[in-house]
Amino acid sequence: MDGQLIFDSVLTIINLILLIGVPIFAGILLYRAIRKRSSEKEILSTFSAEDYAKVKEILEKERISNRVKTTYTGGSNRNRTLMGRIGENPKLTTQYQIFVPKEKYEEAVYRINQARMNRE
Repeated sequence: MDGQLIFDSVLTIINLILLIGVPIFAGILLYRAIRKRSSEKEILSTFSAEDYAKVKEILEKERISNRVKTTYTGGSNRNRTLMGRIGENPKLTTQYQIFVPKEKYEEAVYRINQARMNRE
């Protein structure tokens, strides 16, 4: 009888930990994600892989930390994507976004503009 009582008690404690602990852990992860996003500013949003590569190269050269988000906006049907969709430019199906820390935003804009002027 004591063994069953101990087992039931342990099982109850585990259920309580899962019931209370998982939502708290998920909340902590969500809070961290929101906090990180609010400390960043978007420096570039483009569908051009060339523009993305140029800006990324400038930021890396200047050692400005950054985060990249890519979003595929093309068709989701595999058969259609192999042949392409009518009227869809395959070069414009991926959106590139680059984010930098808020405190580095002004420096990043300056460095990007400076590099563009030097190329012209």
